[in-house]
Amino acid sequence: MPKAMQISLPAPMLLVAVALLSLLPADYAGAAILRSAPVVSGPLITLGDIFEDAGGGAATVVAAAPLPGSSRMLSASTIAAAARKAGLSLDRFRANTRVVVKRRGQLVPVNEIRASLNSALRAKGIRGDHRIRLSNSRIAIYVPLTRNASVSVLSTDYDPANGRFEAIIGIPTDTTTPRRLRLTGRAIAVSRIPVLAQAVDSGEIIDRDNIVWRQVPSGRVGHGVIRAEKLLAGFETSRPLRAGVPLRKNDIRKPVLMARGNIVTMVVLNRGMTLTATARALEDGALGDTIRVMNMGTHQTVYITITSASEGRVTLPSRHLAANNSR
Repeated sequence: MPKAMQISLPAPMLLVAVALLSLLPADYAGAAILRSAPVVSGPLITLGDIFEDAGGGAATVVAAAPLPGSSRMLSASTIAAAARKAGLSLDRFRANTRVVVKRRGQLVPVNEIRASLNSALRAKGIRGDHRIRLSNSRIAIYVPLTRNASVSVLSTDYDPANGRFEAIIGIPTDTTTPRRLRLTGRAIAVSRIPVLAQAVDSGEIIDRDNIVWRQVPSGRVGHGVIRAEKLLAGFETSRPLRAGVPLRKNDIRKPVLMARGNIVTMVVLNRGMTLTATARALEDGALGDTIRVMNMGTHQTVYITITSASEGRVTLPSRHLAANNSR
């Protein structure tokens, strides 16, 4: 097997070779390395955004950046033209390479868009509270990182008959001129009503802390729907109730204070005197309710208005009271 040939240079020639290499461009030794996922923040794409070692050509502009939150594909020829201009070596860059560059941006919250539309519609004369429902429920609007995450409403067209609207909004850009975008949707009239924060079983007392306010379409709020918190707090449920749904008057009742079968005291005021008698409740009743009781002495039915758990004021005078009264 032949031995490898070794060549040794005289010291003066070696020094000359090293000096010549030092005069070559910095990128001559190897081509620039392509970034795996180029991302930009501003309005321009540079060689430094695309390559890791662009050197002095890093600031060379390749193309305009895409809209915030979107991507742009650059062809090999576009990139190569910018590289040649900067004197950047692309020996390992294939002619069929495509580079996708993404631009960062601030996402405008959908609630911010709805609020802007709601304000614009109010300015047009729409009355009452409304919920904005966009036709495109998955809309995503991005603005440059240097701008506020908001939009302006440039014009609106509203049909009060069906609540449909069409609007042109202005989206902040890198310049002073906003980008225009058409949006459509509906403005749905809503009402604020008290609902339960958590579900409750039948027979439970509704605590004030378990009441929250919710906006619901006005079309779902009928005559029997409870609209005031005072008509819920402290009341007893007449059946199991779910959280977050409109409640009707027959879903609740006053808590039973005097139960059927309880022995109670009847009280009647007669010419400045207080007469009392013992009776048995014939039906359940809450504070302030008028119920039937049976006089234990005469076995006659008397109506009382409940004033406590064991006492009620006679509402219909009865001649049978005297038989079992006490002063």
